[in-house]
Amino acid sequence: MKSIISKLLAFFSKTGKPQKEINIEPLPKGLAADLGQRVFSMAEKFRRQCISESTSKAMLNHQSAGFRMSAKLPFGWKPDPNNDSLLVQDPAEQLIIEQIVASRKEGLSFRKIGEELETSGILSRSGRRLHQSLIRKILARAERRRGK
Repeated sequence: MKSIISKLLAFFSKTGKPQKEINIEPLPKGLAADLGQRVFSMAEKFRRQCISESTSKAMLNHQSAGFRMSAKLPFGWKPDPNNDSLLVQDPAEQLIIEQIVASRKEGLSFRKIGEELETSGILSRSGRRLHQSLIRKILARAERRRGK
């Protein structure tokens, strides 16, 4: 049991942050070994979740600061003319987002909103109808921005 505890302590550094890797040597069979393997498994899962959460937060902070995250720009945004790595709001698409938010508040479904926009002559950047999955993403992004 002492070796299990020492391995756990070695797994976490003095700063409380998990190490990058953990090497688990095969433990002897039995209840203590099974417990040790389960504890290591949970610790590894916890480490992966910590990394995932910190990466997500960093990416959201990067994006909220106006930095470009990928080659495909989010609806409602365009590249900054002075700095291609920054984003600025596209006024025409921002008006469409406001219309989408208002339509959703009226109780319209994502599909119905897309149909109404198409009827109004509003299409996606590729010239197609705004698909319900894109409308859902636009609304989620608008909600996040309002939450700030």
